[in-house]
Amino acid sequence: KGEEDSGRDRGREEMRQRAEAHLRAGNNVAAHECFQKAVDITPAVAKGFIEALKAEDVEFVVAPYEADAQMAYLSLSGSVGVVITEDSDLLAYGCHTVLFKMDKNGEGQEVRLTELPRCRELSFVGFTHTMFVEMCILAGCDFLKSLPGMGIKKAHALIKKTRNFEKACRSLRFSGTSVPRGYEQAFQRALWTFQHQRVFCQAAQRMCHLRPLGDHGLESSCRMKAEECLPAGEDCSELRFLGPLHSDEVAQRIAKGDLCPIVLTEFTEQQMAAFGVGQAAAGAREGGAGTFTPRRPSARHRSTAAPEKQNSILKFLAAPSMPDLSDPAAAKDFAAPRLAENSERGRLRLRGGPG
Repeated sequence: KGEEDSGRDRGREEMRQRAEAHLRAGNNVAAHECFQKAVDITPAVAKGFIEALKAEDVEFVVAPYEADAQMAYLSLSGSVGVVITEDSDLLAYGCHTVLFKMDKNGEGQEVRLTELPRCRELSFVGFTHTMFVEMCILAGCDFLKSLPGMGIKKAHALIKKTRNFEKACRSLRFSGTSVPRGYEQAFQRALWTFQHQRVFCQAAQRMCHLRPLGDHGLESSCRMKAEECLPAGEDCSELRFLGPLHSDEVAQRIAKGDLCPIVLTEFTEQQMAAFGVGQAAAGAREGGAGTFTPRRPSARHRSTAAPEKQNSILKFLAAPSMPDLSDPAAAKDFAAPRLAENSERGRLRLRGGPG
């Protein structure tokens, strides 16, 4: 995902430069919107929010690696009923119910994996969840860029026809499409990442995989030789591309917001002072001791939602495409990931960590 993160950094820098240009031109509204898009939420910024949550006794968990995978784990384990996000990757991770584009009134677009067969524009009848994930990867994701000319519709048609990505790649080559060497191996790594990324289990108070590895490790979910698909210099014992494996103590301190999840060190006094960390607990915030009083944005500024990905599946899952009508063609249920029973269901958790 390093290339994707670098691209985001470049995008934020471009927005910052545009904001400064708008500011010099006297266009404060446009400058404000560009500055919003240039903001990088660092762990130090998140630390200030974490301390405010602690002061208000709001439960949270900081992801040791990717926040998307951590939220998916909370959904799959039954710890939360819905995940609120702007990232359609949460569907590929397996979240059962996702709320997109939530506005200030709490309204948004709800998508449930079990209802995907009712989608009219793209038929998911007979799709397994693995096929759905492979379609998303083929169309382009954070872990693998799409092939030239490949979008959601073409990826959907290929996976529907071939049933798996290896046959889809062979079909593309046969039709004259250039598929670079090593693409299938990179594809398999992306698929593993969506399936088995490392997360923090609050019940066991230790790290685990989003979904358990099979009896034969990665070989259990791979039609190629697993060793050939691993990043250079890695073997099947460590699997660092799925997220670093921390000791129980380190993982617990990250989850509680006591350690930076990137460099694994405590936050410095300078970082904490820069973002007002500790003021809530000390009772220095406006509103009384231990009270967090958020600032409301000016009414004249429009809120800016996160930009939708170029090949986002959301455009095909709009409400009109999934009406409240029974569809005989959707009798065969979409094979969504299994929802585990959990006595802690319904407890509020907020995502954390970089992502």
